[in-house]
Amino acid sequence: MNAELLAIGFRNWLIPIVKTVGGGIRIPALSGIGKFMSGFLGIDLSTYNLLNELDFIIEPTLDNLIEPQLRKLSKFVPDDQLPKVINSYIDSAIAKANAKGSVNIFGLEFNATAFQNLKNEIDKSLNTVSHDGTERQEA
Repeated sequence: MNAELLAIGFRNWLIPIVKTVGGGIRIPALSGIGKFMSGFLGIDLSTYNLLNELDFIIEPTLDNLIEPQLRKLSKFVPDDQLPKVINSYIDSAIAKANAKGSVNIFGLEFNATAFQNLKNEIDKSLNTVSHDGTERQEA
Protein backbone atom coordinates (compact mmCIF):
# COMPACT_ATOMS: atom_id res chain seq x y z
CA MET A 1 0.00 0.00 0.00
CA ASN A 2 2.83 2.45 0.75
CA ALA A 3 4.29 1.81 -2.71
CA GLU A 4 1.06 3.11 -4.29
CA LEU A 5 0.97 6.16 -2.01
CA LEU A 6 4.63 6.93 -2.65
CA ALA A 7 3.97 6.62 -6.39
CA ILE A 8 1.18 9.21 -6.07
CA GLY A 9 3.58 11.61 -4.34
CA PHE A 10 6.27 11.11 -7.00
CA ARG A 11 3.70 11.52 -9.78
CA ASN A 12 2.30 14.73 -8.29
CA TRP A 13 5.82 16.12 -8.03
CA LEU A 14 6.85 15.04 -11.54
CA ILE A 15 3.79 16.26 -13.48
CA PRO A 16 4.74 19.97 -13.41
CA ILE A 17 8.37 19.07 -14.20
CA VAL A 18 7.34 16.97 -17.21
CA LYS A 19 5.01 19.73 -18.40
CA THR A 20 7.75 22.34 -18.07
CA VAL A 21 10.40 20.25 -19.81
CA GLY A 22 7.95 18.90 -22.37
CA GLY A 23 6.67 22.38 -23.12
CA GLY A 24 10.03 23.11 -24.69
CA ILE A 25 9.68 20.35 -27.28
CA ARG A 26 9.33 21.95 -30.68
CA ILE A 27 8.81 20.36 -34.08
CA PRO A 28 11.24 21.79 -36.65
CA ALA A 29 9.29 23.56 -39.39
CA LEU A 30 11.59 22.18 -42.11
CA SER A 31 11.32 18.54 -40.98
CA GLY A 32 9.02 16.19 -42.84
CA ILE A 33 6.46 16.13 -40.06
CA GLY A 34 6.83 19.89 -39.64
CA LYS A 35 6.10 20.53 -43.33
CA PHE A 36 3.09 18.20 -43.17
CA MET A 37 1.69 19.81 -40.02
CA SER A 38 2.11 23.39 -41.28
CA GLY A 39 1.21 22.77 -44.93
CA PHE A 40 -1.56 20.19 -44.74
CA LEU A 41 -2.97 20.86 -41.28
CA GLY A 42 -2.28 24.60 -41.18
CA ILE A 43 -0.62 24.47 -37.76
CA ASP A 44 1.66 27.39 -36.83
CA LEU A 45 4.69 25.50 -35.49
CA SER A 46 6.14 28.64 -33.90
CA THR A 47 3.39 28.50 -31.26
CA TYR A 48 2.51 24.79 -31.39
CA ASN A 49 3.20 22.82 -28.22
CA LEU A 50 3.29 19.05 -28.68
CA LEU A 51 2.70 18.52 -24.98
CA ASN A 52 -0.74 20.14 -25.22
CA GLU A 53 -1.70 17.26 -27.51
CA LEU A 54 -0.20 14.60 -25.25
CA ASP A 55 -1.15 16.05 -21.86
CA PHE A 56 -3.70 13.29 -21.24
CA ILE A 57 -1.04 10.56 -21.19
CA ILE A 58 1.32 12.13 -18.64
CA GLU A 59 -0.34 10.77 -15.48
CA PRO A 60 -0.89 7.19 -16.68
CA THR A 61 2.61 7.07 -18.14
CA LEU A 62 4.17 8.24 -14.89
CA ASP A 63 2.01 5.77 -12.95
CA ASN A 64 3.17 2.93 -15.19
CA LEU A 65 6.81 3.91 -14.74
CA ILE A 66 6.99 4.83 -11.05
CA GLU A 67 4.77 2.36 -9.24
CA PRO A 68 6.37 -0.80 -10.72
CA GLN A 69 9.80 0.49 -9.67
CA LEU A 70 8.60 1.10 -6.13
CA ARG A 71 7.02 -2.37 -6.10
CA LYS A 72 10.42 -3.83 -7.09
CA LEU A 73 12.00 -1.95 -4.20
CA SER A 74 9.33 -3.31 -1.87
CA LYS A 75 10.60 -6.83 -2.60
CA PHE A 76 13.76 -5.89 -0.72
CA VAL A 77 12.34 -3.37 1.74
CA PRO A 78 9.21 -4.14 3.78
CA ASP A 79 6.26 -1.98 2.71
CA ASP A 80 6.02 -0.29 6.10
CA GLN A 81 9.69 0.76 5.79
CA LEU A 82 9.42 2.18 2.24
CA PRO A 83 8.54 5.73 3.34
CA LYS A 84 11.55 5.81 5.68
CA VAL A 85 13.89 4.52 2.96
CA ILE A 86 12.56 6.91 0.30
CA ASN A 87 12.74 9.85 2.71
CA SER A 88 16.36 8.96 3.53
CA TYR A 89 17.18 9.13 -0.22
CA ILE A 90 15.42 12.48 -0.48
CA ASP A 91 17.19 13.81 2.62
CA SER A 92 20.49 12.78 1.04
CA ALA A 93 19.56 14.60 -2.18
CA ILE A 94 18.60 17.70 -0.18
CA ALA A 95 21.95 17.64 1.64
CA LYS A 96 23.87 17.22 -1.61
CA ALA A 97 21.89 20.00 -3.31
CA ASN A 98 22.54 22.29 -0.34
CA ALA A 99 26.25 21.49 -0.50
CA LYS A 100 26.65 21.79 -4.27
CA GLY A 101 23.80 24.14 -5.19
CA SER A 102 21.94 21.48 -7.17
CA VAL A 103 21.82 17.82 -8.14
CA ASN A 104 21.81 16.76 -11.79
CA ILE A 105 19.38 13.94 -12.58
CA PHE A 106 19.03 12.89 -16.22
CA GLY A 107 20.39 16.25 -17.34
CA LEU A 108 18.02 18.31 -15.20
CA GLU A 109 19.27 20.41 -12.31
CA PHE A 110 17.28 20.16 -9.06
CA ASN A 111 17.94 22.41 -6.07
CA ALA A 112 17.20 21.56 -2.45
CA THR A 113 13.78 23.21 -2.64
CA ALA A 114 12.76 20.86 -5.44
CA PHE A 115 13.61 17.85 -3.29
CA GLN A 116 11.84 19.37 -0.30
CA ASN A 117 8.77 19.76 -2.52
CA LEU A 118 9.05 16.07 -3.42
CA LYS A 119 9.24 15.20 0.27
CA ASN A 120 6.15 17.34 0.92
CA GLU A 121 4.20 15.62 -1.88
CA ILE A 122 5.13 12.20 -0.52
CA ASP A 123 4.17 13.17 3.02
CA LYS A 124 0.87 14.53 1.74
CA SER A 125 0.08 11.34 -0.19
CA LEU A 126 1.05 9.11 2.73
CA ASN A 127 -1.18 11.11 5.05
CA THR A 128 -4.30 10.92 2.86
CA VAL A 129 -4.95 7.27 3.74
CA SER A 130 -5.16 5.87 7.24
CA HIS A 131 -3.51 2.62 8.25
CA ASP A 132 -6.78 0.70 7.90
CA GLY A 133 -6.95 1.64 4.20
CA THR A 134 -9.76 4.19 4.42
CA GLU A 135 -9.31 7.68 3.05
CA ARG A 136 -8.66 10.35 5.66
CA GLN A 137 -10.68 13.52 5.62
CA GLU A 138 -8.70 16.76 5.32
CA ALA A 139 -9.15 19.04 8.31
